[in-house]
Amino acid sequence: KPLGSAGHRPTRGGSPPPTNAAAVAENRRRPRRRPGSPRHRWLRGRKVVIAEAVMVAAGPVADELTADGLAPLLAARSTSKASADEFTPLLGDRVSTKAPDGGGGAAGDGPGAGGSLDGHAATAMIFLIGVAASSLTLEELASQYFLKDSMGLGPAEVAVVLSFHSFGWIVKPLWGMISDSFPIGGQRRKPYALLVSSIGAAAFFSYGGVTTVSQFILTSLITNCCMAFLTVIAQAMLVQRSADKDMNGASRNFTSYFAVKTTAGGVLALTAGYLLERYAARSVLMAPAIPFILLLLTTTCLQEAPTSNMVCPTEQLALVAATIQRQEIWGTSLYLLALCVVPSPAAAMFFFNVDVLKFDSVFMSMIVCVTALAGIAGLGVYHYLLTDVPFRKLFFVATVLCSLVSLTPLIQIFRLNRAWGIDDRVFAIVDTFVIFAVIEVLWMPVLVLASRLCPPSVGGTMYAFFLSIHNLGLWGSQALGGALMHVLGITRDNLEHLWILVVICAMTMLAPLALLHLVPRSDPELLRREDRGNPQTPP
Repeated sequence: KPLGSAGHRPTRGGSPPPTNAAAVAENRRRPRRRPGSPRHRWLRGRKVVIAEAVMVAAGPVADELTADGLAPLLAARSTSKASADEFTPLLGDRVSTKAPDGGGGAAGDGPGAGGSLDGHAATAMIFLIGVAASSLTLEELASQYFLKDSMGLGPAEVAVVLSFHSFGWIVKPLWGMISDSFPIGGQRRKPYALLVSSIGAAAFFSYGGVTTVSQFILTSLITNCCMAFLTVIAQAMLVQRSADKDMNGASRNFTSYFAVKTTAGGVLALTAGYLLERYAARSVLMAPAIPFILLLLTTTCLQEAPTSNMVCPTEQLALVAATIQRQEIWGTSLYLLALCVVPSPAAAMFFFNVDVLKFDSVFMSMIVCVTALAGIAGLGVYHYLLTDVPFRKLFFVATVLCSLVSLTPLIQIFRLNRAWGIDDRVFAIVDTFVIFAVIEVLWMPVLVLASRLCPPSVGGTMYAFFLSIHNLGLWGSQALGGALMHVLGITRDNLEHLWILVVICAMTMLAPLALLHLVPRSDPELLRREDRGNPQTPP
């Protein structure tokens, strides 16, 4: 709106509000930031990095660093000197105010696809999905105690069983394609939210009747598939709500969602610790049904207009297949898989912390919160100190450093910290913080590189593809860790060879360096800009 004669915006009646001469003079003297000024770009970068920090802490599975939430914000941060039109290239036409209804991945909605979702019910639904998805932290912690105490499993068996948690997140692009390509009654969000939240609540309640490991695996598969599907719905709604907004408006939408999700994750982790002190793990596993029921009730109030536009999954898959054939895409995908599939000693360390160090469930939940804080710290180090470092050089140094810090649990395994006068709890918190901060420094540039590789027309789907590779690697990491524990004879009563497992896992972190030459040396954005002018290459 134009400024009034007194330097203020006019009211609805057309006349400016009454002001005194001093206020008018002060308003005219106040410097205004030009959109292209260095300070304007700096402030915009601050908003984006805060949004990134919130998203990084949103959950243990980088899944939660989502295709439709992270990609446009990372693009804005990585191209801070570009024009406003280049801030959201990764979602292509789907976030353009001029685009028709698009499709694919976790978001296939243009501004008018599926009706307006700006009401209070839609906002409450999005935030409740964030809370429901944060139940993953509670489920994972309670599952470890349930499998250990109720099922009597050892470290190797626990690692293999918990690896099935990743399956629902591995196929996350499939959930997006289903909701985009097969609307129910002309609606893409509300019917699926009602169906999935109902199934999720019933699945969590069914933990009360689980008596075998196979039943536990089936139940955990259903609950994690429901959480992954719901995050797809929430992120698609966020993209639709942000389609006709500028970068600040879109950033505010996503930041609010991930802020709620991060806060809920921390609260639920601490709640799980206190509940496990007072109730059986089986009862704690049933608790996440509560946010699913609240989500079900809220979704009934959502008003979603029907849409007649259909998204063709075969066309979307054809574009993705053509894009994967590019060397910088499949090379980065292979490197990402090798980086994530490194075996993990987490299950054995859980038994060591609980049975040997005698950490209670409350302290174990505090460690979960420390990992989130470490992720934010690692993000800050990367953003302010390492963004200008070439990808290959950064990956090499960070991988070597990550391998070294992964050896620090040996200090506690051999009880050296007690000889140095350091309490076990203090060392565990500091050690966890350092390890996960370094891992975040290694992981964040991988996300940036993936976001820069996504072509505009299939940006959301391709980014979800990269995250699916990450989740597939997490599944392989836990499975390989369980296999190593079995070979080394590590059981709940025999942790003698735990130090060997830690050394093997730390050394195998160096293996992905053999594939480092497949990672692009320069910024992939330059390659994408060249493709925009070449109609013969995949868009």
